[in-house]
Amino acid sequence: MIAQLRDGHADDVDFVARAAERGISAYIASNDPRHVQAAIEVAVRRYREAALLHDKIGPLERRAVIERAKV
Repeated sequence: MIAQLRDGHADDVDFVARAAERGISAYIASNDPRHVQAAIEVAVRRYREAALLHDKIGPLERRAVIERAKV
């Protein structure tokens, strides 16, 4: 999820930290369509990387459970 920040919120470290805690993965403080498009492209790439990592971790976690059950 990308948040578009206005009115000085981009400089507010606490506000940005709270937004990150609520699931914001990126933010942009510009209305320029090129900047918005770039932020979307970065967010999509990060989402794909996270999904790929999740797909690889799942089988490893299942295997760990099976191995612990064998003991």
